[in-house]
Amino acid sequence: MKLSLMLLKHRILFVCSIVCVLAISIIINISSSVLTQSVLQYKWKRGISSYGNFSCGINDISKKDKAIVLQNYSHKDIGIFETYQNIEFHDLIVTLGYVDKSFREITDVKLLSGRFPKNRDEIVVENFIANMLGDSDIIEVDNNNEIIQLKVVGIIENYSSGLSIPTGKANIGNVYPNIICNENNYFKSETFNQSLLINLEEVIDSKTSYVKNTINIYNAIENIGLSTDQIFLNDNLLNKGLVGCKEIWNYSLFFSFIIAIITASFLYIILVIFYKDYRKKLSILNICGQEFKKLLSVVKQQLFLFYLIGNVFGILMGYGIINIMQMHLNFTISYKSGITIANLFWLEINFLCVMLLILRKHKKEIVHYSLAENLRFKNRKSNIASSETKPANKNILKKIKSLNPTYILLFFAVFIISYLSLYIRGMTIYSNPNIPDYQFFSKEVEESEVVNGFTIENSPEKYILENDVKKLQQYRSYITYDLYPDFNSYTILFNKNEIPDYFEKWNSMYTNPDTSYDESIIKKNWPEEFNNLTPVNNVDFIVADNALLKDIIQQYELTIPISQLRNGTDIILFLPEKIQHKNFLVGDSIKIGGISQYENQVIGKQFVFNIAEIVNKPYRIETDYTIQKRDNIVVFLSEDVAKKSNLFKGYSSVSIRLKENIPDRIRNDINNLMYEMANKIQGGGLYSKEEILMDEKIFTTYNKILSFILMTINLLLGSIMVIIMIYQVIKKNLRTYGILRVLGLSFKKNILYLWKSG
Repeated sequence: MKLSLMLLKHRILFVCSIVCVLAISIIINISSSVLTQSVLQYKWKRGISSYGNFSCGINDISKKDKAIVLQNYSHKDIGIFETYQNIEFHDLIVTLGYVDKSFREITDVKLLSGRFPKNRDEIVVENFIANMLGDSDIIEVDNNNEIIQLKVVGIIENYSSGLSIPTGKANIGNVYPNIICNENNYFKSETFNQSLLINLEEVIDSKTSYVKNTINIYNAIENIGLSTDQIFLNDNLLNKGLVGCKEIWNYSLFFSFIIAIITASFLYIILVIFYKDYRKKLSILNICGQEFKKLLSVVKQQLFLFYLIGNVFGILMGYGIINIMQMHLNFTISYKSGITIANLFWLEINFLCVMLLILRKHKKEIVHYSLAENLRFKNRKSNIASSETKPANKNILKKIKSLNPTYILLFFAVFIISYLSLYIRGMTIYSNPNIPDYQFFSKEVEESEVVNGFTIENSPEKYILENDVKKLQQYRSYITYDLYPDFNSYTILFNKNEIPDYFEKWNSMYTNPDTSYDESIIKKNWPEEFNNLTPVNNVDFIVADNALLKDIIQQYELTIPISQLRNGTDIILFLPEKIQHKNFLVGDSIKIGGISQYENQVIGKQFVFNIAEIVNKPYRIETDYTIQKRDNIVVFLSEDVAKKSNLFKGYSSVSIRLKENIPDRIRNDINNLMYEMANKIQGGGLYSKEEILMDEKIFTTYNKILSFILMTINLLLGSIMVIIMIYQVIKKNLRTYGILRVLGLSFKKNILYLWKSG
């Protein structure tokens, strides 16, 4: 060890360079790993805050299955909730029930004001219900023909609309209670619905795919003896909350790979240069009688010292910098982070490989460097001043130029490609101009059956209230909107033997094969009067207010008066395909209807309308307040006609586009209205362009930081490499430089002369 240190004493520049390369690469690796970890943690916390910290749920669980779950999981990981009855409240269906403390923690239920109920007649309600109540704090509930007055003692944040629901249960009301009472209440009975949410956080990995996470959850459920058919997944968390996490993880791996390769390559070149000149000293020791093994151990000890000192400095400085960042940026570091440990392990493997390569490459070269090579001396002419100055200068320049630039060019090529790939992705925000600023679906996942050509949805009572849409329409000078009315799978109907040619050809182009099975409730309770009816596929409906009626009549130059469309049973048909319809004319009657399922009930309805106009074009309308485009057959009817026939109760989808230069107050009002609308419906889906762009900005910012780090380390390592190579050239030609100085050339002139000569 003493000999190793003594030989390094006069090689301080190289020692510092090697240690710096090791330390810088470790610092950069730790910083990027912690950055990745903090971004993933932020995404995870944001996801569980919006969609709940649970992996799956079991709706209407049996006592036996509940006992199995409680035996295998801690109670704090199981949120129990009960639902007692559905209540019609201001045209909404709200649900009364109970939730335990674990449920509140898992779903992040926040108390906005008041307290949680302590007595039988006390309740807390979601914020949207409190807004509907106004100044009142009493809700009356019919319990077995007995009217019970419940007092609101607290208001909680709207939590239920963001939680995932079992699609098969969506037609019987809400899954989660909007009105929460005390555990000791009036409404418990032998038939109440008890359900639970299970937090399997340890099986969800934000860095993996949705499919892999789903398999992990299913395996965990099967391991405790339950069937996966009983559970519903937290799809909102897996699909929305963790969106982009896998991509961030992949970029982190790519970055770590590039950093490890670049730093290991720079380290290898520096060590090659270091030991190339070192062979002279070691070979002299070998010739003087020093053992080969001892000389080899000197090299091993030096490599070990480089590795040890570089790692100690790198790890201490890396975590020191991160701790300073933690104090100022307010994020938590996990020193046992899998990302950091994995990246450091990969980096250390690369360093060790470099050390072994150096040892193997110079194992024999170092000690078998010939004495003749050491004693070789090139005769030089004595008259350097007169005749050898230029050749000497040319010799120096030749040596400078003879440095092989392949390595440097290769490293800079890898750097530029890696840097550009990260930076360009960091500068690119994928913003599709066709995406509206807000889009809300009353049923994010529509589960349906097709029987005898009829499509039957299993959640017919999920729709956006007309009053909420009217509130948005007050801002029509600031927005353009597109409304999709909810017509409960209704369509145009014809008797089987009387279907016009146009619609028969249309159905042949757009088939709708059956998906139902023999034991289906719909098949068992099929209404016989629909056996002789044929539905038309791909039919859309438009419900028009007075303003839209005027615009349609004007744009398509129709002669029908508005009063006829509002007061009678008249409709307008838009037929997009240019197919002849000789046996189907204006003035004919047309049936509209379909089949609905309410729990075990299957109900068929049909209504008769009069065709006031037929437009042989696809439906298109674009005004200063609405943009609507439909490629299917469109049944166009007024609000008055739709309401009188009980066809229309609300909307299935609303999309909003904001106009430019909207005042911030108006923008906030529209934003609040959209979220208020979403909070009233469980199982709906609100998509905000601003939220989508926020997720994209997180990712692009992350890539910008990685590209900056990559540029920094490349400049640092490149600078070290250039300094070492210049130092080597100067050291080798130190005698020549001295002679030139003795001959009267100043340092500045010497450098300028060499520069001009090059």
